[in-house]
Amino acid sequence: MGKSTITLRGFFHVKIGEIGKDGKLRVVGDSGLSENTMTNVGLDKGVCAVFAQTTGSQFARSLILGTQTNAVNATQTALSGPG
Repeated sequence: MGKSTITLRGFFHVKIGEIGKDGKLRVVGDSGLSENTMTNVGLDKGVCAVFAQTTGSQFARSLILGTQTNAVNATQTALSGPG
């Protein structure tokens, strides 16, 4: 049997809203769909291990978007700049 390859990429979409005087939520900012870096830890513990149902798998309780001062690296476990 041939070798299989699966490619997984991360994306985010942020909408910022405010409650109007009529009590309805209206969107005041929209990032559109943007590509995000998926870290090796996120791929290993948060995706592969969850699907394989292995010990040590982790479900995300929260996700953080931030900026950093240097190039993004998939081996990082924290942001290097302000979050």
